[in-house]
Amino acid sequence: RPPPDRESPFSSRPLAALDVLAQGLLCPGFWALNQLLDLQPTTAERARGRGCCGCTGRALAGLGCAALLLLSLPLTALGLLLWLPVQAARRPFAYHHAATAAAPPSWDPRQRRGFTFVSANLCLLPSGLAKFSNLGQTPERAAYAAQQLVPEPPSARDSLLLPADASRHFPAELSERFPADADFLCLQEVYDAGAAARLRQQLAKSFPYIVYDVGARGLQGCGLKLFGSGLFLASRYPLLAVQYHCYPNGAREDALSAKGLLSVQVLLSCARGQRVVGYLSCTHLQAPAPDAAIRSEQLTLGLHWVQLFQDAHEQHGDIVAFDVFCGDLNFDNCSRGDEPNQSHEIFKLYRDPCRVGPKQDAPWAMGRSRLRPSRRLCPRAPALVPRAGPWGRVPAPRPALLSPRLAGDVAPADSPACPHPIGTLLDYLKIYEEPVSTPENMKR
Repeated sequence: RPPPDRESPFSSRPLAALDVLAQGLLCPGFWALNQLLDLQPTTAERARGRGCCGCTGRALAGLGCAALLLLSLPLTALGLLLWLPVQAARRPFAYHHAATAAAPPSWDPRQRRGFTFVSANLCLLPSGLAKFSNLGQTPERAAYAAQQLVPEPPSARDSLLLPADASRHFPAELSERFPADADFLCLQEVYDAGAAARLRQQLAKSFPYIVYDVGARGLQGCGLKLFGSGLFLASRYPLLAVQYHCYPNGAREDALSAKGLLSVQVLLSCARGQRVVGYLSCTHLQAPAPDAAIRSEQLTLGLHWVQLFQDAHEQHGDIVAFDVFCGDLNFDNCSRGDEPNQSHEIFKLYRDPCRVGPKQDAPWAMGRSRLRPSRRLCPRAPALVPRAGPWGRVPAPRPALLSPRLAGDVAPADSPACPHPIGTLLDYLKIYEEPVSTPENMKR
């Protein structure tokens, strides 16, 4: 697909108006269902006393939401009948260009420089659905995430203090803040429309080019999709091409979500009539732990789509600065159930900064435990690759994310298969292994 020529995912205003009308008809039923699910308090809300308001109050609120849900069923049915055909005419992403944002610094490709990528799963579902992950307050979390993704320059007190015997293994200093000079943001699970709007409004101050509301909803070849992909991409550099593909093999609860692969080609500079470009792909794979075979199929499809995208949009003489594949892959490098994913072909084509080989992470790599319920109070830690070298996970808050592996799910901490007692890594950022092209050694 060529560079976005319009921001709206619809080609005409009447289609966009029909979509707004359909969503308006669906809104009462959706609001009632979301409020009904939101009555279940999270662990954090119980600790703050919200869960102690009594069963009677929650029961009365639940009856009220259930009654409104039943009353709204005719409107919901009418809205669904209008919404489904409109989605067939919808482009699978929306695009935002903030003309007032600061332009990135010019770059002479004869000089070395680095680019900073941030990948994070924010779990920004509607508040009712977020409760299934023991999370709530989606609007507040979206506002906080937006502030952290466009931070002030880090100060000395933000550094993470490391044990003396571990400091020598780390290639760069870890920080509790996101890098202030990030060039690209690749976010997952930005499902809630209000949360996406909050992120877009805040991030547009620093990232002029934003792709959001990604996913083909409605009746698709792979089934009924009620939710988008949740992918959200922000760039400081102009987008030359954008393409999205939906995974056709989603199963279980993921079958209702249009999870897929978002690929972009960015223009980094022009040198003597030659384009300096980069390729960035963001994805979110099948979530349930037993579905390793489905994740492997999705990775294979993703690699195929990336190659087709690059072949379609690369021009003779292009200088390719980077090729990055990132996202929430929903498997780690040490769990026994993830062996089919740990040895996938993608690790031969792309380099994972945190990985030494199957079932062996770098000594400095850190992650989160996905087994203890208390760990689910926090967003998943993002993967960062700064200019100085590969980073580990950003501990926010530190006690909840820097945890040892748990017995039973992974190999013993002192075994050759998994020698480092660290948390599991689910969010990956991979860099294409081959050297990038240069003016002296260009692709094609």
